[in-house]
Amino acid sequence: MNPLFSIAALFNVSTVGNQFKEDFESAMVKVSAHGLKVPTETEIKSELTQFSNRDLVHCDVKIDESDPVSFHSGQPDLISGFITTLSDILAVAGETPNIQLEISVEKRIVTDQLTIFSLQHLADYLTAASLKGLLVKFSELLASRNILRFVCVEPIQEFNTETFWFETVNSNKPLALSARNREGIFSKRNDVCHFENSSEIRTVPEDFFYKIEARAKS
Repeated sequence: MNPLFSIAALFNVSTVGNQFKEDFESAMVKVSAHGLKVPTETEIKSELTQFSNRDLVHCDVKIDESDPVSFHSGQPDLISGFITTLSDILAVAGETPNIQLEISVEKRIVTDQLTIFSLQHLADYLTAASLKGLLVKFSELLASRNILRFVCVEPIQEFNTETFWFETVNSNKPLALSARNREGIFSKRNDVCHFENSSEIRTVPEDFFYKIEARAKS
């Protein structure tokens, strides 16, 4: 199960009809309900172990018109206070309070790895962007690095280009580093043509060419 949904399940709320969004910087799920169960500190901390240490998990619960009650994985010692406050508010709420639950992840690139929680929702984000916007975004991802590994928490068929690798969490696929002289390519590009967005777009066509492995003959 997607770990964001696992956190939501602790509150005994249905994720059917949820709002889920993901881009390169964050992933977020919003759920509306009429009631919830307050999880234990042990349950929350156990579910947080599903997330990579490079990512920061936030949880916000709003009950009726009260202020949101929150915790994040960077301060696990405050989770007990979150539970106490949430229980106190719920105790004085009506029988069917309006609940707004939001769980989000602040994603960070560490050792050239970036978490992907839902490849489909990331694809939705990418297809909605302009071509220039996509090239600029991928250029930003490659700043000061020649390769980026997208670590997908959901099962996928692994694939890659020479620059972008889409892998599962426990992938054992050998990593092949490209010897391409990217700076030399950019230098030649700037010498032979006027490219208005040269400072923003730092990608080459080979960054997006799929590497297709030949199937073994039966």
